[in-house]
Amino acid sequence: MMETVSDDADQARKVILQTFSSVDLVITTGGVSVGDYDIMVDIFAQWEGQLLFNKIALRPGSPTTAGVWQDKFLIALSGNPGACFVGFELFAGPALRGFQGMQQMFPTEYEAFLGVDYPKGNAYPRYIRGRSYVNQGKIYVIPSGPDKSSIMTSIKDSDCLIIIPPGGKGLQEGQLVTAMRLNGT
Repeated sequence: MMETVSDDADQARKVILQTFSSVDLVITTGGVSVGDYDIMVDIFAQWEGQLLFNKIALRPGSPTTAGVWQDKFLIALSGNPGACFVGFELFAGPALRGFQGMQQMFPTEYEAFLGVDYPKGNAYPRYIRGRSYVNQGKIYVIPSGPDKSSIMTSIKDSDCLIIIPPGGKGLQEGQLVTAMRLNGT
């Protein structure tokens, strides 16, 4: 585990590069958006490695960024707990499983029926922290709590991510959706 670093890009860059001497992957949280204290933007702007991606077309967690420096990976996740959780499940978790040589790197996807209306449309795919249940032989999924990036309580009750496709005006109860099983569930 790395030390906590202040909102100083030069100090953070130094700590990250020092940490690369003993690890193959550094995961950071926070500092990836466009605010005054979002120092990872400055670090990646002067990155001496390869930028793999900067910002993702998804919600939550769109500021997620990743790069490679001398065969070492840096994944910068959102500082919002819900967005960080989704970014970890979609990007950092698969990278860690891949480094371990696991065959199943990505969460298993399955189809389920939406157990409640989800009226929120979006320009990007949305990954909702959710719970699954079986009713009359059918698998249903529902949000495990409020769908905000800053909310942590919905994380502990989640066993899946519900994928809401982009566009439209949201989805209605009973519609078929894709969900991703979270590891350990």
